[in-house]
Amino acid sequence: MPAFLSDPMMIEQITVLIILGVSLILFVQDRWRYDVVSLLILLSLILIGSLSYQTAFSNFGHPAIVIVASMFVMARALTQSGIVDSIVGRLTFLHTRPIYALAVLVILCTFISAFVNNVGALVMVMPIAIYLAKKSHTPISLFLLPLAFASHLGGYLTLIGTPRNILISDFREQALGVPYQMFDFFHVGVFIAISGVLFLIFIGWRIIPIRNKETESDAPIRIYTTEVIVAEKAKITKLTIEKMEAAVNKTITVVGLLTEVGTIIPLEPSYKPQAFDTLLLRGDAEALTQFVEKYDLELTGLRAIESHIASDDEYRTVEAVVTPYATILAKSWNNIMLQDRFGVNFIALARRNFTPSKPLSDTPLASGDILMLQGRVASIKQTLSSMNCMMVTDEAPTLGRTRTMIGTLVVFFGAIILATLEIFPVSLVLLAGAVIMILTNMISIKQAYQSIDVAVLMLLAGMISLGDAIQSSGADETLANLLLSLNGHVGPVTMLIVVLVATAVLSDFMNTTAALVVMAPIAITVAQTIGVSVDPFLMIVAIGASSSYITPIGHESNALVMHQGGYKFTDYIRVGLPLEVIEFTVSIPLVLYFWPL
Repeated sequence: MPAFLSDPMMIEQITVLIILGVSLILFVQDRWRYDVVSLLILLSLILIGSLSYQTAFSNFGHPAIVIVASMFVMARALTQSGIVDSIVGRLTFLHTRPIYALAVLVILCTFISAFVNNVGALVMVMPIAIYLAKKSHTPISLFLLPLAFASHLGGYLTLIGTPRNILISDFREQALGVPYQMFDFFHVGVFIAISGVLFLIFIGWRIIPIRNKETESDAPIRIYTTEVIVAEKAKITKLTIEKMEAAVNKTITVVGLLTEVGTIIPLEPSYKPQAFDTLLLRGDAEALTQFVEKYDLELTGLRAIESHIASDDEYRTVEAVVTPYATILAKSWNNIMLQDRFGVNFIALARRNFTPSKPLSDTPLASGDILMLQGRVASIKQTLSSMNCMMVTDEAPTLGRTRTMIGTLVVFFGAIILATLEIFPVSLVLLAGAVIMILTNMISIKQAYQSIDVAVLMLLAGMISLGDAIQSSGADETLANLLLSLNGHVGPVTMLIVVLVATAVLSDFMNTTAALVVMAPIAITVAQTIGVSVDPFLMIVAIGASSSYITPIGHESNALVMHQGGYKFTDYIRVGLPLEVIEFTVSIPLVLYFWPL
């Protein structure tokens, strides 16, 4: 019997590596869902005794899982706050150019992630990408994975781009007495970032499989009519009707002017709206939302806003159809009894071939009309029940939604800045940000729970446990000893390549910080044994630890987009592997040039 089979520790290491190999096969085959495979990994590690069940189950509260769950919540709050609507309203030139849109967002995400937390940078641009994908009828999958990878690239540029850079700086201070400075990573990192960005823009999106060519934008487009009041100093007063409609690519039509006596006057194209005019507008919900946001207009239907609501009583805008047996047939909104519509606002009406002749609130309602209503969910449900109307099940529109842009931005950027400065643990800061958003009604408790993708969290928990088992069994140390055994048999450049590949492989299956902590001391030992500078080896470890592209569990950003993009495990290999090869090819000569041996 081979000697190593009599060593219990070696048997445990082999068993753990077999579990890793089998899990990769199951992920690639995709016969079972990835969260199920992850739970099987967790149970297997407990059964072989590699991890106690207390340790394994404690990983459900691992900082990485808290970070991802918190960012799910904060991303949902950002989306519904109106920030995305405000931004995309100024990006109309990208609505029909999805590849240009992808290029702009990839560059923007890379730049932002150089100065803030990688996951935070991704969450900033992800809602915009989803919107632009829907608007351009492009599969969302072509946007999200390149953006997740772009959030890695900015980390190569600065000391604060990723916590791993700060850690490697600490290792340098221990070895040489001097830490790295803010832009020491920039010399090599800028070329890695540029090559990565070019790959994602010109090649990466092309090799992402499109399994479902339909996008969420395939819901029917309804043309609504609504009333708005022009504010005293609104920008719209400086434009003619013709210029105003042209500025939004004719997606909005000004139907007319509502007078004080309730009549509607058609307007000439040369007319300039005056302060306190009440205009009737026609367009789809999305276009109306952007128009109202862009020109600071006020919807006349928003009258029943309640000042105090519980955090689980969310305000929402919904669409409801007037059924043939509705109790409000032939009645106008104003003629419906107050107790039947209390707390609910009627803000727009969709009706085929509709030409309004009176205020919307005085227009008799007909079967087939679609009403856009705003209010508390409980109030809307009660109102629709009493009226025998039926809620439309499409995605909720944003017109009339209560805006919390400033508050949401303050909380989000406050959390990202604190996370980047590492004053407190990142998981604690982001969790606190998510809780503050719930307590201040920026997002309801129900919406917060709905936003969290539990399957992704299950995947992370299982794979984090596998990473722990690799460490606790000593498999990582065995790898380290194997690397050290090569010392003296190969040249320093070859050892540099070996250290880079080993670090990257570990970071794809272990916590990236843990991979760096394992490999940095080895890199220092190798450099000192060979008699060369430790700088190129430390830089290579930092690059390898951030090159976690080929698995969804290699980085929180990878996991964040998995479900929403509809990705399989193999998609990460398909796009991530060539990106890693490009980065390795670029980084070795650059590290040797800027940080010579």
